Amino acid sequence: MWRRSRGRVGAGDEPIDPGAEAADRVPRPVATRTRVDAATVVGVLAAGTLVGFMTGLFGVGGGFIIVPALVVVLRFPMRDAVGTSLLVIAISAAVALVPRLGSGVLDLGVAIPFTIAAMLGVTTGARLGQRVHPDRLIGWFAGLLVAVALYTGVSSALAL
Repeated sequence: MWRRSRGRVGAGDEPIDPGAEAADRVPRPVATRTRVDAATVVGVLAAGTLVGFMTGLFGVGGGFIIVPALVVVLRFPMRDAVGTSLLVIAISAAVALVPRLGSGVLDLGVAIPFTIAAMLGVTTGARLGQRVHPDRLIGWFAGLLVAVALYTGVSSALAL
């Protein structure tokens, strides 16, 4: 992902017009279609299985696993990967939530304010994301993944 963000327009995005005003330099999205052939089906099944396995095993998931799988393995443009991952996360969260609703495991005093704050963050992030070039978003995301991996590695090593 880091290499992909370095200096080239992401797959499926139009180049930026250098003569455009600064506010208009965000590339216009291009409608993309994923080819449905045997290799794509195998890639989707493999990436989905790996994402599900890692989510189940480590309790991690969401964009940290889904977005890199979509961008690197399936070659999605960053904006398409983010939108697709949000749908996958929403469906997965709903499926995981249903059995816990009546179990008393949820602390609604924390869950509701956290959800409201997250929705505000999503709204702000989405607006910012529309103004930032997709390659820059990929670079920021790759840097965040490296920082989280380093933090997790150091924390785990210190706990030994």
